[in-house]
Amino acid sequence: MPRPKKKTTGAASFCVPRAAIEALIDHQASAYEICTYLTLACFTDPTGCYSTASVHAASTYTGANKARLAKAIARLKTITAKRSTSTPAPAPRGRRALPPPPQDLGPILYDRAGWEQVTGEVLPVGATPQTTVQHVLPDFNEPLAERVWFGSNLVRGVGGFDRPLKALKNAGEEAARLLLLLYAAHDMDLWGGVDPHRGPWVHYEPADFNYPPKPFNERPYSEPIYGGQILRWTRAGTVSSGDFGKVWRAPGSDWWTAHTKAGGPMWRAIEALEAIGLIYEMVLVLNRRGEAKTFASGAEHYAVPANAEPLYELAARTRHGWQPAGEEGLADATAATVEHLRYPVNPHGVPGRDTYAALVPTGHGAMIAGVYRLRFRPSNPKNAGVRNAWARIHQGNRDGFALIQAVRAAHKLPELPSRTEDLQKEAPKREARTRKTAGNRPKIARSRERTLQ
Repeated sequence: MPRPKKKTTGAASFCVPRAAIEALIDHQASAYEICTYLTLACFTDPTGCYSTASVHAASTYTGANKARLAKAIARLKTITAKRSTSTPAPAPRGRRALPPPPQDLGPILYDRAGWEQVTGEVLPVGATPQTTVQHVLPDFNEPLAERVWFGSNLVRGVGGFDRPLKALKNAGEEAARLLLLLYAAHDMDLWGGVDPHRGPWVHYEPADFNYPPKPFNERPYSEPIYGGQILRWTRAGTVSSGDFGKVWRAPGSDWWTAHTKAGGPMWRAIEALEAIGLIYEMVLVLNRRGEAKTFASGAEHYAVPANAEPLYELAARTRHGWQPAGEEGLADATAATVEHLRYPVNPHGVPGRDTYAALVPTGHGAMIAGVYRLRFRPSNPKNAGVRNAWARIHQGNRDGFALIQAVRAAHKLPELPSRTEDLQKEAPKREARTRKTAGNRPKIARSRERTLQ
């Protein structure tokens, strides 16, 4: 009798305490140290603390020299986490109270012997060296729901992308630290990517098809038509917002300015992460009118309002040659519609596609913006927020497609073939599929899948 097939449960995931990520950033951890820590975290038990991985696993997944990785583990054991306290420090009479001193939480990593010596806990010995706990990653009493979650394929690889951590290690220090911050700011449930109020995002501005170009404030924000209004916006560059600069710091008062200006290391780090396929841009239509702001240089742009939310997706922009299935968006449908209405998206035939059109109801405030989406994010529908996130995204795309069809009907244009049902079916299958990894893997006891119910 044939043995029944085991039902797949989806790709695994692992978590890291936010206090540990902040400690890695504060201590300016190297790419080797970050990749090693992620490898150890990937092979922890369901608590996220007890890891069966060591130098051998880190070497396999990063392609780095074992002696260098041993040094990385030694330094990780010296990095301590801190947490802000609410009790202010006493201040001299007549002076303002000092900021509360941070609470020292201890190292972010212990080896087996060190943990047993500090805590007195005797760790069990596994049947083989590969099933024996080698390191302990303290969770600092953070609930699972508040930790930062990673898709396990970031470490294990998938398909042709065999060793993502090797690519991350080669991308450099800034790219490795930036990726940690992007994961910490990733909000799939609300934004479908990195929250633009907490991390970098891509700003778009009303397209200018005139020569010579018109000033920013003279370009039409939107163009009214019967049954709705059209936005034709063009890509204008990456913006860093929120407290990103405060948590990613280094010696020198001018460090943040030097690193975030055009061509600085931060922008190169974003480009490196896009080039190796760890992040990609998702172009969205938002439900609020952009707030007019100015950069330090004096240039004007539209910022994302605090109460804005995504309406629907336009397109996924990737530089890695890999296109996310089911995330094509509605850019083709909007472009085809406005072209029929004599509002060409690319009237001069300029190569490339940096200009997008969006259709929104008459009188509604809206804007176009790009958010960064992580490729190796938690994708199992059992994880909290994953199923709800895709349900919201698909519903928004269905509503956007219905509006496009209504505008076409109002202008007596033929209906477009529906893709919304296909998109609804493709993405959950892709997200829940257990992917086979390529290449040799160390024989390490793989932890049970950690999910948030």
